[in-house]
Amino acid sequence: MSKKYHIYEIEWDDSGGYSGWRDIDACKAKETPAKCRTAGYLLKKDKKIVLMALSLADNDDAGDRVCIPRACITSIRKL
Repeated sequence: MSKKYHIYEIEWDDSGGYSGWRDIDACKAKETPAKCRTAGYLLKKDKKIVLMALSLADNDDAGDRVCIPRACITSIRKL
């Protein structure tokens, strides 16, 4: 790899989707975003997104990537 990438843990809220019939008051009370935690190599961080890869190859390829909107992120921690 031509550049050293550091490993970070990102905590973030993911949107939830629900199907079926449910009382509206119960929906408002119980349906919330999923709390997620992702760890991997930090490839890019800017005002809009954080891009991470779970795997890096010695030919500078990145595998198993996730792009998380900054508005969804609750914490970023270097491991």
